[in-house]
Amino acid sequence: MSVLLAPGEKAEYVFKLPHRPIPAARAADLARTSFDAKLAECRAFWRRKLAAMPALHLPEKRIDEMMRAGLLHLDLVAYGKEPDGAVAATIGVANTGVAQKSLEVFQNAKLPLIIPCATGTPLTTQYPAPESYIFRTSARDAIQAPYVVEDIVRRGWTHVAIFADTTGYGEGGYNDVVAALAAKNLKPVHVSRFALGVKDLSAELAAARTAGAEVIYSNTVGQENAVIANGKKALGWKVPQVGPWTLSFPFFLDGAKDAAEGALMVQTFIAEPSNERRASFLSSYTRKYQRKVAVPMAAANAYDATYLLMYSFLGIRDGNLAGFLIGFARDPPPLLSCNGPTAQNRRHHEAD
Repeated sequence: MSVLLAPGEKAEYVFKLPHRPIPAARAADLARTSFDAKLAECRAFWRRKLAAMPALHLPEKRIDEMMRAGLLHLDLVAYGKEPDGAVAATIGVANTGVAQKSLEVFQNAKLPLIIPCATGTPLTTQYPAPESYIFRTSARDAIQAPYVVEDIVRRGWTHVAIFADTTGYGEGGYNDVVAALAAKNLKPVHVSRFALGVKDLSAELAAARTAGAEVIYSNTVGQENAVIANGKKALGWKVPQVGPWTLSFPFFLDGAKDAAEGALMVQTFIAEPSNERRASFLSSYTRKYQRKVAVPMAAANAYDATYLLMYSFLGIRDGNLAGFLIGFARDPPPLLSCNGPTAQNRRHHEAD
């Protein structure tokens, strides 16, 4: 919140901070704890983990670090236990198809998984709430698809072509779009399915144009979205391209350039300082990394997942982190990309 004051004016602020006492013994123990010692202990723990893993070294630093991070994540997911106890919770996964293959491990281990990015609808419907240990801070495709369809119908575009990849993400998104169209008594006039990495969709786009499509709903990731946009431009076919949040990825914007102009997409977070929380997040990110956020919605969702987990750590009273998360509708914290009492709830454990 900000207030602009003229010379001589005054403003009065009243701050109300929640007071949640902890047991005196725990407070005393925390007071004796050295942050530097705990940080050193944490670093030593993960260095021992890396040292015990296969000695693989890749020439590109970024890929090498990603591989090491993946090995650590695999250790957490596959085992989840150390001599002194179990892993409390995990934040991930970014890919719907990968997440679908991982859910059983977390659910069977009763280990909370908070998904910050993957939006495939099946991820939070595979296990019934409130027994599920799967949570999510990003808007599922079953929310995004009806929102986009509602918008394009309002604009008068009722002849829709669907372009969706053949991954788990594309399959789930395709089903959600078809269902959203059916709710409006509509069917796609053309459907094209393709594998990731496709370089040319000219024939498929020409077929969609012949079918009378007025708009293309693309459900894939950035690079393939750019292939669709560039293909439309090459054909001289000026119809809008709409879709889920993946149309905001740099892969699409940088790959399609001016062909991306006019694309419409769902966003649950806009990188604008519309309130104090968002302004603080954006300024802190820019100050630390000396650049703007590449994918603001993904960053906000990841921040929310981390904030949610830390909020839960501070809120539990009986050591039951999963139980606290499952009953989260009682007192949800304010988040960047989703707000209100249903931000995390008993019905589906994910962002509304």
